[in-house]
Amino acid sequence: MEIVRDHNVTNLRRANANEDCNYWKCMLNKYGMLDSNDNLNVDNYFSHLDRWLSLNPDFNPALLNARTYCRDLKRYYFPLTPCEFYEFHLCIRGHVNVHCPVFIQSKECMEWKEFYNDCKEYYI
Repeated sequence: MEIVRDHNVTNLRRANANEDCNYWKCMLNKYGMLDSNDNLNVDNYFSHLDRWLSLNPDFNPALLNARTYCRDLKRYYFPLTPCEFYEFHLCIRGHVNVHCPVFIQSKECMEWKEFYNDCKEYYI
């Protein structure tokens, strides 16, 4: 794990957090984001994102836009199960990655930026 303190980011992949429903159920439960039927409580999830935004205000426009876009895109599937949450979460992450307001001048970030510029239609 590498921490880039100047930009408050952690360079760590959650390789085990792909589409494992039990992982997401555990995480959502741990942070109080499941309702009484074990579905995603979207308001609690967005409150969690708001706390992250308070620490990363540069991402405010990109994340708010992603929340609106992805909620509208997935609204017909609500309420979401922990398995379905993963796709919703990927929508938000992909949208923020494409419209990332903070660009760290590093080889890895420049490669990702170029990748998202070339492939953005698949992420939003």
